[in-house]
Amino acid sequence: MEKKRICLDCPADISHRGVRSNRCEPCAYIRQKEAMLKRYWKNNPKKIRSCFDCGIDISERRRQAKWCESCADKRDKAKRLEKANNKWRTNPEYRERAIARACELDRNKRHTDPEYRERRNLIQREQQRHKYQADEDFRERRKVKNKEIYQRKYQTDPEYRQKQINRGTERYKKVGRGIRKHENIAALIKRDGQMCSWCNEEITAPYDGSQTHVDHVHPVSLGGGSELENLQLLHAFCNISKSNKLVANG
Repeated sequence: MEKKRICLDCPADISHRGVRSNRCEPCAYIRQKEAMLKRYWKNNPKKIRSCFDCGIDISERRRQAKWCESCADKRDKAKRLEKANNKWRTNPEYRERAIARACELDRNKRHTDPEYRERRNLIQREQQRHKYQADEDFRERRKVKNKEIYQRKYQTDPEYRQKQINRGTERYKKVGRGIRKHENIAALIKRDGQMCSWCNEEITAPYDGSQTHVDHVHPVSLGGGSELENLQLLHAFCNISKSNKLVANG
């Protein structure tokens, strides 16, 4: 009975092959190919090849390779990003889905991660501050929007209105004592012609301090005085939206 023979590289049976064969056909083919490559590289040494981007040696990579692994990864990421940008620009449905998905992820992370929420709030406040300082159109839009918000809140919310009136009264007691004298109001009406210096609209409300304020052009908090030249008549909501800005006109 013929003895069973096993391939030296794998557990395949090679009893059917010749006596001199030590390996099965696939393993013998691989060995033969390795020997041929070894003889070839012995007679033809490898040429040193450099990455097209960073210049490091890539002789160990396949012959078709023109970049090292890191540079190739960067190029693949750039291609994928460019493809996504083109899709973003040309496909409105994809853009809407991507925006909705990003908003949903951001919303979920804000609810679950306090550190992320605080970080995002700081970033948004910083962006708004830079945009407010650099973009004049945005600044004007924000002024108009804030004015509308404060005006609507002042007219519809009695608690807020009373709070602002009390705040103005307390401030008047501290720094504005005497600025609402009849002679001062008469002089301001004669000078400004019953016009609000902030919105340039006519003042029709009574001059009792509830809906019309006597304001400091140069704020008291910034060193302004209470002389007549530093006073102006404003609507109550205009004075609230002006706050302590140095500008005299909105």
